[in-house]
Amino acid sequence: MNESCLNQRLESLKLEWEKGRQHLQCLEQEEWKVRETLLRISGAIQVLEELSSPPDSVSAPDHNRPPTLENADEPEPARAYG
Repeated sequence: MNESCLNQRLESLKLEWEKGRQHLQCLEQEEWKVRETLLRISGAIQVLEELSSPPDSVSAPDHNRPPTLENADEPEPARAYG
């Protein structure tokens, strides 16, 4: 390959890399928008569950509740049986 072909390929790859980087940035922004929406929905679910429970009941932690933004990527802790 001559130098001209190498330079053309290099420029082509740089443009492709930049487009990929921009696309990834857009996807990351979209991910945060979705996470914020899920967090708001989770909060609304929690409020409605609390409002619909009897006033004198003490609520235990609900492990089936949708995850919050902080623990959305973490696996659930192992539960002891016995």
